[in-house]
Amino acid sequence: MANTLLRQLAMIACISHVNSACADIDVIACREQAAADPNMCQDPVLSTTACPSYCKKCPLTCYHCQTTGQNNVPCTTQKTCAVGEQCVYREITDPLTGSTEHISTCASNKVCLGQELMQVVFGRRSINTRNVAIQCCSSDLCNAATTTTTSIRTTMTPTPTSNCDSSNNYHQLSYINKRFCIKIHNESKEWGVARHACMLENADLVVLDSHDKHAAMTSHLRSVHILSDIWIGALVVDKTRSFYWLNNASLPSHSTEWGRGQPDDTGDNHQHEDCVTIRPQDGFKFHDRTCFTQLKFICERTL
Repeated sequence: MANTLLRQLAMIACISHVNSACADIDVIACREQAAADPNMCQDPVLSTTACPSYCKKCPLTCYHCQTTGQNNVPCTTQKTCAVGEQCVYREITDPLTGSTEHISTCASNKVCLGQELMQVVFGRRSINTRNVAIQCCSSDLCNAATTTTTSIRTTMTPTPTSNCDSSNNYHQLSYINKRFCIKIHNESKEWGVARHACMLENADLVVLDSHDKHAAMTSHLRSVHILSDIWIGALVVDKTRSFYWLNNASLPSHSTEWGRGQPDDTGDNHQHEDCVTIRPQDGFKFHDRTCFTQLKFICERTL
């Protein structure tokens, strides 16, 4: 009965345009119908016309501010996001000066899932090495800097430790006078899913932002007989197809760490090759690949 009534109301709303504010036609009826039919929000009519708010089909309203300094001024400016975007709060700390930038705005799901980076200019210069905490949430005005958000996906530099945390089969590699802590995952995953698996272990996809570190990683991969492409922590972050490491250090397209002719962006079915692998068949050089390809991956814990 509730389903029929909601459909009738939905059709009336569609014809008369009375639901332009993206509100549920009958809040109680929406709840009752959802209890009776858990798949209600998959119905294209009911979810978008009768119960768009209940089914989270409405554009979110998020705080939209940017402040710099130790004291974060509460944000009052609001913004209506694009459909499908979430509210995000970002706190960026410059390790050189200790200055902190607070940003509240909207973000794509790719940013919140860790599949895409946000480039941020800190003051008058780009910060390549910094601690970035990203908190995403999916309800109106949930990204206030002064409150704790829920349903969050956080990406931030783990707290440094003096030794490699060897739990979950992590182990230490060395180069020059430096060390890093890694784990090779032999199960194949898409780049974004692989990154999430690393983060669940208090790690991230490995960053090889120097020739010596890349060489140390290559030596280890040879020793354990890695024979196929394996995901690492670099990807395209803007329309100019510029590659960056997950610590925001640049990976120039002219770097000698790339394989011959790389990056070439020649993905199948016209898909962009936005993520980076190490390719054993090309001397363990870097290659760009379509991010949805399922490959092995390397996680790194910060020392």
